[in-house]
Amino acid sequence: MHAETLTAEEAERQWIALYQRVCRLQRRYRLPPDILPPAWYRSPGHVQILSGMRAGRDPGAGMLPGADASGETDFIEFLVEDIARRRATEILLYAVPTTPGGRRQRRRIAGGRSWR
Repeated sequence: MHAETLTAEEAERQWIALYQRVCRLQRRYRLPPDILPPAWYRSPGHVQILSGMRAGRDPGAGMLPGADASGETDFIEFLVEDIARRRATEILLYAVPTTPGGRRQRRRIAGGRSWR
């Protein structure tokens, strides 16, 4: 998962799928916090390693996902913040400023140049 290149919608699906796979692994193998920290999703290194797993090779497949309530709450807060940040970035990147008459405005970009 190349987390920074995903749209908000793609990231939401990927984060939830990854979170569910990790919950299955935690349950199946009872991974202690020193091996898999509770807030693994806040660590780019852990996310990269865990994203390399394939669902077909997940030994916990078929088990119900789950986590302790505090960990799940923190993940949901993280997910909401990440999606909001991505949506704000998408709005800034893809919005085309217009005049009240609907014509595109010229906008200054880095270096003092303008674009139409």
